[in-house]
Amino acid sequence: AAWPSYADNDPAQGVYAGTPGTGTGAVGVKGGFRFANVNIPAGAVITKASVTLKQLGYGNLLTTQLAFEDAAAPPTFFAGNSPVARWAARTQFSVPWQWATTNDPPNRLHTTPDLAAGIQELVNRYSGVTHLVLLEDGAGNLPNTYHNWWSFEQDPLAAALLHVEYTTPAAPPPPPPATVVSVALFPDNITLAVGQSQQLAVTGALSDDATRTLLGDPNLTLESLNPLNVTVTPGGLV
Repeated sequence: AAWPSYADNDPAQGVYAGTPGTGTGAVGVKGGFRFANVNIPAGAVITKASVTLKQLGYGNLLTTQLAFEDAAAPPTFFAGNSPVARWAARTQFSVPWQWATTNDPPNRLHTTPDLAAGIQELVNRYSGVTHLVLLEDGAGNLPNTYHNWWSFEQDPLAAALLHVEYTTPAAPPPPPPATVVSVALFPDNITLAVGQSQQLAVTGALSDDATRTLLGDPNLTLESLNPLNVTVTPGGLV
């Protein structure tokens, strides 16, 4: 295939980034990797993220730019919707990735810089993400300066590996049980639920031996107060 058809993520050619070719055929190429069903929930705090890639051929000394596609569930790549087409709809997050080695041998593993801020951007914008697409832009490098990675279609065991660590907020404590307290006030009984209050009108003088106990909290008694205000809380009567 002629450049830049490799930008379509042709699985038979691996995933390229850089400037393959020479002369008029030297065109900047963008690669892409889709990670399905990552299912990062809303509210997740991304603490660490990276992608480990396995080199298919020899790699050159170059700098590429990494970003994510700005979508919560990006589809698979297909003709007309390649990494080149998706680069315009990338995250605000991007990070340069500079290689320090030239003529790097095949099958060597390389790990990207930290990508946590890019995934956090997507989680915050879309209240969680289902799939992720990492894009690599290799434009701006010298002719015949590039690298290419094993694709999932070539060998699933050699494909790009996404590593993400995150925390989720602790679940709120359950609400207190709905406490219902019966207040024994002769001759009538009054039932109060949590949050309710009732002014109890006491008729007649109450002697010490006629003190009434408020059921549900034996430490509270109905003294010779007229009227008596009672409020129910999750812990009992006050």
